[in-house]
Amino acid sequence: MVGKIRLVIGGIRSGKSNHAELLAANSGNQVIYLATGKDTDEAMRNRIILHKQRRPSNWITLEEALTIGDAISEFTMNSNNPLTILIDSLDFWITNRLLDHPNATYEEHETWLTDHITQLIITCNQQVAETIIVTSEVGKSLVSEHQLGRWFQDLIGTINQIISASSDTVDYIVAGNVLNLKS
Repeated sequence: MVGKIRLVIGGIRSGKSNHAELLAANSGNQVIYLATGKDTDEAMRNRIILHKQRRPSNWITLEEALTIGDAISEFTMNSNNPLTILIDSLDFWITNRLLDHPNATYEEHETWLTDHITQLIITCNQQVAETIIVTSEVGKSLVSEHQLGRWFQDLIGTINQIISASSDTVDYIVAGNVLNLKS
């Protein structure tokens, strides 16, 4: 089996994580859940707790804020069994990069992120796995009045286009409803 990539994209609280978790649960494979969110405040802590409570106890959870491709490679290197890898989410991954490197230029962030997403795509395609990647769609929102917010919007738009072009399937989630954009 050659690795397959499925992108699940939608707005904040659209139901994209629920949809991705249902796909993973129904895959019949061992599920590796790669969480990119960081416990930075009470609201985020509550979101993390909610996600943990929804996950089945037999899922393996990896927490990695930045080097998600490396985390997948290290964990799955010796696996010959079918796996489903669920990455939730690219928006927290991009946020982590921006906040962990506050003095970097936009170009430095863009180069780092595009290099890492390209490597992630290569890694996913080499796995005996289906990889489900969750991300937020921010293209329908207002342009941020803050520089960091605009950088985030531009970067996630770029990263989403790269991963979508390499995905076998793309599901767009709106209010819990699934619209298949690519299959």
